[in-house]
Amino acid sequence: QREDILDKYLGEKRDNGQLAEDVNSKSLAENTEGFTGAQLEGLVKQAALIAFEKGQSQINMDNFYKAICEIGVGMEHGELVKEVDRWVTGVHEVGGHEILGIACGKEIEAVSMVPRGRSLGHVRFSRGKDNGIIQSKVDLLQDILFALGGRAAEKTLLPPEKYTWGAMDDLNKVRKMIRMMLTSAMFEGHNSSEYSDNEKELSKEDAQLMNKLIDRALVTSCKIIEQVPKDKLESLIKASLDACELNKEEAKVLYEKHLQGVDWKPIYNLVQEFVNSPLNDLPPKDKDSINLQFKVGA
Repeated sequence: QREDILDKYLGEKRDNGQLAEDVNSKSLAENTEGFTGAQLEGLVKQAALIAFEKGQSQINMDNFYKAICEIGVGMEHGELVKEVDRWVTGVHEVGGHEILGIACGKEIEAVSMVPRGRSLGHVRFSRGKDNGIIQSKVDLLQDILFALGGRAAEKTLLPPEKYTWGAMDDLNKVRKMIRMMLTSAMFEGHNSSEYSDNEKELSKEDAQLMNKLIDRALVTSCKIIEQVPKDKLESLIKASLDACELNKEEAKVLYEKHLQGVDWKPIYNLVQEFVNSPLNDLPPKDKDSINLQFKVGA
């Protein structure tokens, strides 16, 4: 539906030669999940404005990706950001979400270390060639790992006093996903519970399941990041911060260069182990190390 709407608004500009050859309505539709028809119309107008401000004769995909950021995340702001905060943001986004996204088979669409709205940076992914309309249990479990990647990177690469509140938004997303999974009866041996109302309080049993799943996912995410040599990870973070903004092709070149030689097989195995048994008990040493401060009450 989004592709059809975009084709409608892009048609005239394409007929007039205003669109570059790389503009792809299918790719744009895949990267505008949740956009209304009015937002999609605004996206085309905003991309055209960005191209005009740059003195371009045609609107290209980079213009559209920037417009997606401005509509979905917020406008750039000129506030000075301390280098220490930029590094923490790079750890969270690149060292965490980017690595977990790659591990879960997602395709990077853009990496931005430019402050926008309330965000100091972000990594945007598509689901890749296997993207479907309906999310399966596997999709949701991988999304949970991906969402916890930022906190996992902070736990792996930063001292505890440097952990950020950015993980709060990630944890809220994870809780919503688990509530949806509980409502959809996705856990064998566990009766379906009705939590389509996000204000409804979890039962004691469901709260315990949620905490157990989050703990297991966070430990798995940390182990995945630990599989990447620290020097390679830090060089990728630094290069991404230096670049400020990267499109799909630039981001791929960068991570292939800085993560060259990384053995991805054990990483993929860790993802698969979690997907196969997300509620397995953690070993005692992992329970001691989790120290998670976002527990869900009954």
